[in-house]
Amino acid sequence: MNISKTHITLGVIGIVGVIGLMLLFSVIGTFNDYSRIETKAKAVQTDNTNVLDNTRKAIREAASVSDTEVEALEKIIVGYAEARGEGGNGGDNNTVSIGMVKEAVPSITSIDTLKRLQNIVVAGRREWQAAQTKLIEVKRQGDEMLAVFPSGFILRTFGKQPIEIQVVTSAETKENFKTGEDNSQWIPSKSKPVEQ
Repeated sequence: MNISKTHITLGVIGIVGVIGLMLLFSVIGTFNDYSRIETKAKAVQTDNTNVLDNTRKAIREAASVSDTEVEALEKIIVGYAEARGEGGNGGDNNTVSIGMVKEAVPSITSIDTLKRLQNIVVAGRREWQAAQTKLIEVKRQGDEMLAVFPSGFILRTFGKQPIEIQVVTSAETKENFKTGEDNSQWIPSKSKPVEQ
């Protein structure tokens, strides 16, 4: 069997070409996967804003409350009472008492309206928690792609940076993580009695 240099050269060029195409497709696939994650992070971040906005609207529809009172209820939603549950022992993250709502909105005295607001706040907190968790998960996916080889090498070569997200939390929670302590307890303030 007589194999010429031309045949060997063409074979080597063919093998190198196939390997080159495989690498090119790998680079394109990695880049596209990360771009999808970036797009998803932006969409989830927008959804987080939407969740809070819809909850604000629901609060305003349920009761005629001031902007300050809406903000007070919003603090409960985004973490003001995160570590407070029954007895202040960090119980169920979705526990929101009538007292918490009454303290946030002292102008409301109707028990029915307070219960309606309580339900809106509880639902808002659950939806908010799910949206924040989803945003953090999307960021984690992007961070993993940047951390492993070869995708991290490929992405950094093309100038990709970690995905920036904004997780909304309370100043109290930030302080708790800074100090490593949570000494807060929810103690209802004295306010007007609730009308039946």
